[in-house]
Amino acid sequence: ISNTLAYDLNKYFVVFGGHENARDISMEVYNKNTYFVVGGLRAINSKSHRVNLFLGYGNEDISFGSMPLLPSGATDIVYSEVTYRWLINKGITFKTSYRYFKSKIDYRDSSKFNVSLNMAVTKNVSIVLNYEDEYLEAIEVVDAFTHDKTFVTQLKFSY
Repeated sequence: ISNTLAYDLNKYFVVFGGHENARDISMEVYNKNTYFVVGGLRAINSKSHRVNLFLGYGNEDISFGSMPLLPSGATDIVYSEVTYRWLINKGITFKTSYRYFKSKIDYRDSSKFNVSLNMAVTKNVSIVLNYEDEYLEAIEVVDAFTHDKTFVTQLKFSY
């Protein structure tokens, strides 16, 4: 579950805050809550193409399932993200992003690479095809796989 509230300061600068709650059984993440506040620059802001650079600060609290060796608990994080959006036509948008969370606790860094294709059905409803590769450094501690790669089809409601 992800909630984000963004505000455009002007054509080139944006601020947003958010909360994410996640559970990933395959990566032994029993519960993860992340809160963050981010400032961003739209380095390229044309009608068809947009490149955003974000930097922020947050807090992450994570509990690992059956692996007590992993560093559970709360920590401060530095959030950085680069996104590229291409408005192919009025109804189809391609987007790719790379997010990196740097933690103050060893073995808690994580990153997320995302590629998506958004196809509008109506003004407020769209279908999203999404590929995501999430990396969690803590999993290396217990010699398990470190990447969770998922393909998802979503129904998106905007308002």
